[in-house]
Amino acid sequence: MALPLGAPVLMTGPHGFFVLDGQHVGDIVFGATGTGVSAVMPMLSALARESASGRRLLYWGVRDEEDLFARTEIEDLCRAAGCVLRLFLTRPPPGWTGDRGRITPAIVADCSGLTTPTFYLVGNGVMISELKRELMARGVDRKKQIRTEAFFD
Repeated sequence: MALPLGAPVLMTGPHGFFVLDGQHVGDIVFGATGTGVSAVMPMLSALARESASGRRLLYWGVRDEEDLFARTEIEDLCRAAGCVLRLFLTRPPPGWTGDRGRITPAIVADCSGLTTPTFYLVGNGVMISELKRELMARGVDRKKQIRTEAFFD
């Protein structure tokens, strides 16, 4: 359907709740799978404009190395934001020197070394459910410390 130039168009704004908190009392941990990292990119840009009060970590998991889209841009965003980037492949090629497997075990293993973390989990719904369950079992407050956005289940 074509609209004439100047015709009014009714729209609604974004209704998502996966946004960066205004302040963090401790560390910030992003756990992203696949294209879910695209929701983290503007958050990294925002963090680059703030002074770091805690550690900033991004765990990004994909199947194949070819799935690491916009890798240079994400590495640059992490560097500007003072964020440590860890790349995980579940099907790494020979010679891959990054992390292997899923991001869930790595985040859980690193959890005890974090200070009052806020977790931003985005991507695969199964990953989010599993990681939320594991974090809560370790005393992380679901309502105060975990933000989620499932891209698919």
